[in-house]
Amino acid sequence: MAEISIIIPAYNAELTIRQTIESVLAQTFSDWEIILIDDGSTDGTVNQVKAIDDNRIKIFSHENTGVASARNRGIALSSNQFLAFLDADDQWVPQKLESQRKALLQNPEAGLAYSWTIFLDDEGLIQYRQKPTFFKGNVLTELFKRNFLMCGSTPLIRREAVDTTGYFSPDLAPVEDWDYWLRLAAKYPFTLVPEYQTFYYKSKFSGSSQVARLKKKMLAVIEKNHSEMPDNLYHFKNQSLANAFYYFASQYLNYQFDSDGIKQARQDFLKALSLNPGLGREVDTYILGLKVILVSILPSKLVLHLIYIYRKVQTRINCKLSKTLTLR
Repeated sequence: MAEISIIIPAYNAELTIRQTIESVLAQTFSDWEIILIDDGSTDGTVNQVKAIDDNRIKIFSHENTGVASARNRGIALSSNQFLAFLDADDQWVPQKLESQRKALLQNPEAGLAYSWTIFLDDEGLIQYRQKPTFFKGNVLTELFKRNFLMCGSTPLIRREAVDTTGYFSPDLAPVEDWDYWLRLAAKYPFTLVPEYQTFYYKSKFSGSSQVARLKKKMLAVIEKNHSEMPDNLYHFKNQSLANAFYYFASQYLNYQFDSDGIKQARQDFLKALSLNPGLGREVDTYILGLKVILVSILPSKLVLHLIYIYRKVQTRINCKLSKTLTLR
């Protein structure tokens, strides 16, 4: 028996899985087990894992059913005091488990400890760092407004909270994790380790890049959880929807840069402002609004060139920090 079960769903992850597991092997807290759910891989994922000589790693192979179902299989196979989920292309800093475990032990009423995320591109360069949030205790209101946990590899969860909350809902993928955190937050306080501890790789093939599907499922999560909200939280729906449409607009500009994507970005940006005019007072909203205007009036080739220059500058700004990180 270990103290922490780390559940890793893996589907055709041979290019990333070794680095992901090495970030677990490097943890300063070592009383853990890895429950790796091979979700029907057809590449060398399993061989890559078997090549790692560590008896704390357990492999279970099943047909491909998706990340949510794979996590559920891992939950059913685990029985330890704490659980963590780690996607097969994400990584942790060495102190992640130790510091989050300490936070939960110091806050015995808390069901979940979280920290912050750094987003990387396919080459391992920093795209951006999550804007720090400091929500603790009863976080249901803020979590309903937006998913500040950002990715499924972020938290460490108390076993009791998992047993009470149950399983992920596969029909809500790729945002089933947000739904799960909301269900958990309705019953348990959260605690925070105010550090960047998770590296999340955003690729053009990631769930967040499938904008139309993402949009449909995020709206479904909002509707589902809104209907279950306590009366005093019922009126936060417009803020949640506004943040969602703001996010959709940014995703269309990132991943669907054609005439339809630009049209959708413009419509969703205006929808966000209509639902919550207060967004217009935020600096980030001005920046996104400027992007929407530029892509609407300028030739697409010129816009793409401007985006290329912007990302080059952003990469140089982040270069110093990137060199300090041990990444693939």
